[in-house]
Amino acid sequence: MSVDHVDTIVRGGRVVRPSGVAEAAIAIADGRIVAIASEEMLPPASTAIDASGKYVLPGLVDTHTHVYLDSYRTISESAAFGGVTTLLSYIWPDQDQDIPASIEHWRRFGEVASVVDFGLHMGLVDSPSSLDQIAAAVEMGVTSFKLMMDYKRRGLMVSDDFLMAALERIAELGGVAAVHAENGGVIYHMEEKLMAAGATLPTDYPRSRPPEAEVEAIGRAITLASLAQCPLYLVHITTAESVETVARARRAGRKVWAEVCPHYLFMTEEEYERQGPMIKTAPPLRTEADCDALWSGIGRNVIATVASDHTAYSREMKEPGWANIFQAPFGIPGTETLLPLFYTEAVVKRGLPVTALPRLLSENPAKLFGLYPRKGAIEVGSDADLVIFDPEKEVIITSGMLHTRADFTPFEGRKVKGWPVTTLVRGNVVVQDGQLVELPPHGIYLERKAEALLPV
Repeated sequence: MSVDHVDTIVRGGRVVRPSGVAEAAIAIADGRIVAIASEEMLPPASTAIDASGKYVLPGLVDTHTHVYLDSYRTISESAAFGGVTTLLSYIWPDQDQDIPASIEHWRRFGEVASVVDFGLHMGLVDSPSSLDQIAAAVEMGVTSFKLMMDYKRRGLMVSDDFLMAALERIAELGGVAAVHAENGGVIYHMEEKLMAAGATLPTDYPRSRPPEAEVEAIGRAITLASLAQCPLYLVHITTAESVETVARARRAGRKVWAEVCPHYLFMTEEEYERQGPMIKTAPPLRTEADCDALWSGIGRNVIATVASDHTAYSREMKEPGWANIFQAPFGIPGTETLLPLFYTEAVVKRGLPVTALPRLLSENPAKLFGLYPRKGAIEVGSDADLVIFDPEKEVIITSGMLHTRADFTPFEGRKVKGWPVTTLVRGNVVVQDGQLVELPPHGIYLERKAEALLPV
């Protein structure tokens, strides 16, 4: 190599990429990876980081997060401790802001506070002005758009005609539609029916969102996206039939990709009896058979990504759901525990190859949302976003050890084997040996270009 000196060398670790695992050192200069080779072949460095006995993974790209109760400072610190180096967060325009103003607001919010890099997905509400402003969002580097087929009660559900028009416009502009696929009309009816009958306990919640409501909406979303020739990203699928619906569409050549979240992979609807509103999210937790089907979808490459759907609320905000589950907010925290939970369940317990981690948690998310190969890869020229992961470190997860503003975790008391210990963002060490490095906020806004999706 032509460089005679570099800033940092990460040495002694096992570098994990989707293509395989290799003993190698990584040289970093000016925030980028400049070489991957045996240490003796690399130039001298100002700093050396010892990763002996550990995996070196590409920093995670968590494509499904919500800021809400968190600030960008707390969500990004939580992400960094979990090995997440890129956050993509869903935003919606405030009542007094249009789409460009909302993007500018959240961009500034992140730039002054985030310790990791970040991008935005824009949520679209059912109005002509939303359609008119999609092009402006793309100009500002936001190329993915959230469409809710549910949440009628919250005013977020879009009609089929708006959904179709939005899909067409997103396709014209080279973007991606991220769709929450549940039949909102059916769910609204079921909620009304259950509340009228006084069936409002946490254990009643799954009946308000039956699997059929998800499966129907997934099929409808795929059909409309196919008509519009729009790339479709289905967030958090949860059922066995959903997996097969996506599999059929992919076999038919449709541009459709599915995401799953860790809690759907190993927690079931029985959890509502124990944790009640704390575990309320949408779609709800399903059955053991659905968990198994999701794992099968991962093994068959039907599911493309694993993301956290991180949403921070306080225990106090969730508590009313014990008496009436429909009064509790939706969402659970999870970006900090995404990697250790998935590693434990996928690699340690189910025997998936460790190469599944960079594929599902880094590379595929970066490819689908216009960030690859800058993000999601350990390659020469990529940003030096790295996580040093100790596969032997055993940790019992507790809320007190986590860094989000949520004061609970649904994974309280769960033992994991494998934990991220050091995180680098563009060559800057943000977390070292489990301790936050006191840097000023240095996360940058990732302005994405509308372009053809890379193969996933």
